[in-house]
Amino acid sequence: MSMTAQVPANQPPASEVANSIFLADKRGDTSAVLDACGQLPQDAWTVSLAFIYARALAAQGQWQAASNQFQSLWSQQSGHPDLQDLPAFAGSALFRAGYREVAAPWLRIAHSLKPNDAEIARMWRACELPAYLEPEVYDPIEEEVLLRYSPRESNHYVYAIDIVGTCNLKCPSCPVANSSDEGRAKGTMPLALFSRILDKIVAECPDRTPQIWLYNWGEPLLHPQLPEIIAMIRARGLLSMISSNLNYSRGLDHLAKALPDTIKISLSGFHPTTYDASHTGGDINRVKTNMRRLADLVAASDTPCDVWVGHHLYRHNFHEQDEVRTFSESLGFTWSPIQAFWQPIEQLIELEESGNLASPLLKELMVDPRGNLAFSRAHQQPEYDCELRFNQTTINVDGSVSLCCSTYSLENRLPVKFLDADHQALTTMKYEHGFCQTCRNYGCDYAARALPASTRAG
Repeated sequence: MSMTAQVPANQPPASEVANSIFLADKRGDTSAVLDACGQLPQDAWTVSLAFIYARALAAQGQWQAASNQFQSLWSQQSGHPDLQDLPAFAGSALFRAGYREVAAPWLRIAHSLKPNDAEIARMWRACELPAYLEPEVYDPIEEEVLLRYSPRESNHYVYAIDIVGTCNLKCPSCPVANSSDEGRAKGTMPLALFSRILDKIVAECPDRTPQIWLYNWGEPLLHPQLPEIIAMIRARGLLSMISSNLNYSRGLDHLAKALPDTIKISLSGFHPTTYDASHTGGDINRVKTNMRRLADLVAASDTPCDVWVGHHLYRHNFHEQDEVRTFSESLGFTWSPIQAFWQPIEQLIELEESGNLASPLLKELMVDPRGNLAFSRAHQQPEYDCELRFNQTTINVDGSVSLCCSTYSLENRLPVKFLDADHQALTTMKYEHGFCQTCRNYGCDYAARALPASTRAG
């Protein structure tokens, strides 16, 4: 069996190398697997060893090589008993890494082999384009037809509504702290305005059950009428979600009266020194107390509520992952690590142009933002549309509409309020806005990317 691993001239006996590969695979040491595979003679490869090699490549983020090995093995040995789990593994790994377009064929095969596997069926369905979305769209600025695809953020159409126009923290990586707020509306959204917005959504959204995010840049727990807002969403048969830094204890009183369908907890460090650097103005001990209290509220409620912890990873808090995961899962919350990034898009572009890394927190990002942008540009697929405009509408606290959830400046708002134009008109305005092309040119667009040789950005 021909493999791509290079074998040095002076190598230990093949049986010894093969045994070391099996042992390294058993203990989950994928680096040792790849090192040992480089010592295995070509005539010593077996189907089982080749599958271990492919899995290790995937675990190390070497996606092109892993995908090639999966395809080669399956095309040559699809009936081999050691490969019965290959489609499920390949499809699941690629799906979880975000490469759904490549994962879909594997998941289709896996579903046919394991029709009763609920998780495989869920991922396969998630790879399909939702029925409410047109498969393609004409971009008047690019002057070409772009393809839509399975949305990553939600399998429902999303309305991100800032019901609060500010935040109680000043996180350096967020525009509330790093951008000018001159001319931006503050305060809280009146119930009457929110009700009219919901009625318009129900009347015109192409998705019959859109998801209502009660946040974008603001902290939703600051809204004194949050229970009424959640009740209004539920009364219309829609889905609700909030994202909170969970520093506002009185906000939990609101949640005690009405839980949304989903709560995301935005968290960085697990101790004061690490937390304060990235969630400036917050108190991690208060957050932990509020997380425990929230767990009790969810457990005592008859309303199902999914809670997950978005753990923002920086260099200074990377070592705390096990602590955050253990604590989150002890409360029944899902732990979801997220590589921290800089927002908004306008700031990213300015950083790319100026190279100014003045903020200390920029140096704490896992990858320099400029390296991330270069990686993104290198793997752009120009045929794909941006999810942030085809599957989301972002509404500010005053009812104005932002170009997308990642823009902040006033010039990147649409020229009308949400209530003054229908869904199609608002969509057309997004596609006619010149900043989308600027965003795409810099690699900031949120679109399906090509399979990389390695996921390690510069």
